[in-house]
Amino acid sequence: MKKRIALLVLAMAMVLCGCSQSSGNSSGETTANSEDGIEIVVDPDTANNDQDQGEGSLIERKKQQEVSAPEKSISFEEACELLDSCDMESLYLPQPAKDYKKEYFGTVKHDHMDFYSIYLYIENGKEKIYVGTNYIVSCDGKYVMKKTWTAEYYNVETKTASADLAPEELYQGAKIMPNDALKILCDKDGTKLKLGEDTSIYTFEVSTKVVDVDSFECYKITPKLDFTNNLEILEPFYVNIDGTGEVYVKDSASKEYQAVK
Repeated sequence: MKKRIALLVLAMAMVLCGCSQSSGNSSGETTANSEDGIEIVVDPDTANNDQDQGEGSLIERKKQQEVSAPEKSISFEEACELLDSCDMESLYLPQPAKDYKKEYFGTVKHDHMDFYSIYLYIENGKEKIYVGTNYIVSCDGKYVMKKTWTAEYYNVETKTASADLAPEELYQGAKIMPNDALKILCDKDGTKLKLGEDTSIYTFEVSTKVVDVDSFECYKITPKLDFTNNLEILEPFYVNIDGTGEVYVKDSASKEYQAVK
């Protein structure tokens, strides 16, 4: 089920496409549950999981007590506002960033600068579903960055969210929106999804383009495992946009789509 992405190949492809890596002052990429939907969790350096092959540890998201940042930093709330000002396509989101709650994941160093590390999520009952990728916002408010499929962090332009369409406009004819499809997927029995980990461990990326699966229009949802030194991309799921609850996967042998019962 799992499909590893060759980081070197992707990195070369991105170079050919004209992407450049950030130096902290350029445009290249690197990378308390309140009324505002803000929650605080552990720094990624404290994560632990028995993984090897240079991936580092599988990141686990756990609560901690308070946001920490250097003096004269923007507040975490202001960092979240900067994230909300970025267009959803740049953030790997299927809906505007303002549609998601924000989770503080520690204050980290990148290119000798301090950044707030942030995950976005929706709630499904008592469970959280993490969406998009990991984001870091500089404590001086100058940079917003996202973690890419090559596990690098790249700069995201702010003040572009005005270009976002409302989900009802973007997914015309759909009976459910992408966030609803995520809940349908994560409500499925974990053994039948064959993910290997609890769904709360994954970060889900939803394509903004509806995909045709055996004549059914579906949202394409790709689970990702976030490691401290790497990113693992898994085979995608497909959720019918008609709201009837069908979830499909592509069989690796037959290449045909099969329903997840």
